[in-house]
Amino acid sequence: MQIVWQCLCLVVVWILRLSGFVSEAAIPHRYLNTHQLIVKYGYPAETHTVTTEDGYILTMHRIPYSPKSNSTDTKRPVVFLQHGLTGSSADWVILGPNKSVCYMLADKGYDIWLGNSRGNKYSKKHTTLSTKSSKFWDFSWHEMGIYDLPSMIDYVLNRTSHHNLHYIGISMGTTMFFVCTSMKPEYNRKIHLMIALAPTAFMANSKTPLHKLNLMNKSLLPVMFSLIPAGASWKSFVHYFQEMITDSGKFLQYDYENLNMAKYRQPTPPEYNLQAVTAPVALFYGSNDPFADPTDVLKLNNTLPNVVELYRVPWDQFNHIDFIVANDVNPLINDHIIYLMKRFKTLT
Repeated sequence: MQIVWQCLCLVVVWILRLSGFVSEAAIPHRYLNTHQLIVKYGYPAETHTVTTEDGYILTMHRIPYSPKSNSTDTKRPVVFLQHGLTGSSADWVILGPNKSVCYMLADKGYDIWLGNSRGNKYSKKHTTLSTKSSKFWDFSWHEMGIYDLPSMIDYVLNRTSHHNLHYIGISMGTTMFFVCTSMKPEYNRKIHLMIALAPTAFMANSKTPLHKLNLMNKSLLPVMFSLIPAGASWKSFVHYFQEMITDSGKFLQYDYENLNMAKYRQPTPPEYNLQAVTAPVALFYGSNDPFADPTDVLKLNNTLPNVVELYRVPWDQFNHIDFIVANDVNPLINDHIIYLMKRFKTLT
């Protein structure tokens, strides 16, 4: 029952956030956007935009340096952070300098970039499409992985004159990474280290209420999620629940059912080739995570060819949303992220 209530609470949070009753900036500063939150805490902030190959205009936020470090050093190592489903760049900054890992890394001398995927509050523009058009929302995290991430990564590397960067993703931010580096393996060489918080790829063991539903017709999923307001596409939710209810236990592209032959030239969706993900990856997981179940994370650990660390958060009750809101986020997660990045730097 505890898992069921936890999952129901997460669904309520998703709906409230997307409905506007609870926004990313609601805690602690309701009316401040990511840029304003960064400035409020005394850090320099920049806002950048990049246009993807398929016309989506994405916003990125940057903390170029910390007031606690030498601002004249223009060749700082880059860290790119990518939020999860229904989230935004604000997720990384709302806890403030004492708990948000992006500030802590800036203090250590890193150049911080915060991504925003298509459809969230900071990335609702397109070169030709309006958000009122159904075509605008016709995407899942597959498109985020093959279009959004490459565009943002290339922009950051070009802007900073670096050849590679550190990547920190949470939940869907990890899914996007696995899609990107498996479908476009040339991007592996642009990643110095990838830290996956609540890594989400295999999901056959997810313990969510919807996972238990007996859906003989998967076409009902779009109907279920059509009630969720704009802010994230229903297709992203559907794609995840396809991962949960599939009998194959594989990490698959979107299932168009009767249209699979036309889309993929085969009756079932293709599998993402995780063997192509050669970038070094560190997996951080919680024992009580209903979405990134430890069994699925261990399977991911055994599938990826270059896992440099498998880190279980040392608290038995640690769950999916705790990666963002836990009071003890420093000793449980952030301190180890900083340690790992420092240690990995000395090893490469």
